[in-house]
Amino acid sequence: MTAESPLLVESRGAIRLFTLNRPQRMNALDQGLVNALHAAMEDAQSDPTVRVIVFAGQGGNFCTGADVKRDKSLETGRDILDTLQDVYMSMRHGAKPGLAMVQGYVYGAGLSLALACDFVYAETGAKFAAPFIRIGLVPDIGLVSTLPERIGMALARSMLIGGAVFDTERAAATGLIDVSCEPGKGMDSCMAMAQKLAEQAPLAMAATRKLLHGREEISRASLDEEARQQRAMRKTADYAEGLAALLSKRAAVFTGR
Repeated sequence: MTAESPLLVESRGAIRLFTLNRPQRMNALDQGLVNALHAAMEDAQSDPTVRVIVFAGQGGNFCTGADVKRDKSLETGRDILDTLQDVYMSMRHGAKPGLAMVQGYVYGAGLSLALACDFVYAETGAKFAAPFIRIGLVPDIGLVSTLPERIGMALARSMLIGGAVFDTERAAATGLIDVSCEPGKGMDSCMAMAQKLAEQAPLAMAATRKLLHGREEISRASLDEEARQQRAMRKTADYAEGLAALLSKRAAVFTGR
C-alpha cells in the first residue's frame, strides 16, 4: 500500500507488519482504515509465508479508538463494529500469533485491538484507557474478555467502570502489557520477539493458541451480545450528549435516556 494509505503493510521475512497510518487523527479508526485492516488481515492469515503479525501506529501514537468525529452515523458505526469484530476473531482464533507495539495513546478500540494480540510491547510514556462509558457506550471488540484476562476483574472494573488511566509503568506492573521499552527501542524489541515466534513450529503454535483461546463460538456469542448492547447505546440520548460533550470539550450531562 502507498504512504497515503490509512494502513501501511510491510513484509519482513515471515513477519507481516501493519502500521496504522492516520497520524493526523492519532490513528483513530475510521471506515477506510478498518476496511484496509480487515483486508490485510485476511491476506496475512491465508498467506502460508506469514507466520507472525505485528501491529504498530504511525506518528507517536498507537490508536485513540473509533473516529467519532468523522463517523457519527448509526450505520457507519454498525459497519465499523462488525468489521472490527471480524478482525478480532481473526487475531484471537487465527493460526498466527500477533504482537502489538504501542506508544502514546492506546485508548478505546485501540486498546481492544492491542489486547487481541498475544503480546503487547509499549514504550514508556504510553497511556492506556477504555473511556467508553464517558460517551455513553459499552466496551467493544472483545475488551470485556481480554482485559480481565490480563489484569483481573478488579482492575478491569477500575478501567471499564471507574475510568482509570494506566501509564506504562502501571500497565507493566499489572500485566496489561508484557514488555516496557525505552522510547525509540520498542520496535526492535518487539520485532526480535516476533522473529523468535516465527521460528517456532507453526502447526504447534496454531494448536496451542487454539487451546489457550477456547472455542470460537463462545467468542462469537460474546461479541454478538456486545454488538447488541452497543447498538442500543448508540440510539440513546445519553450517547448523543456524550458525543457532543466530547467534541465540544465540555462535561457531559447524562439523563439516563
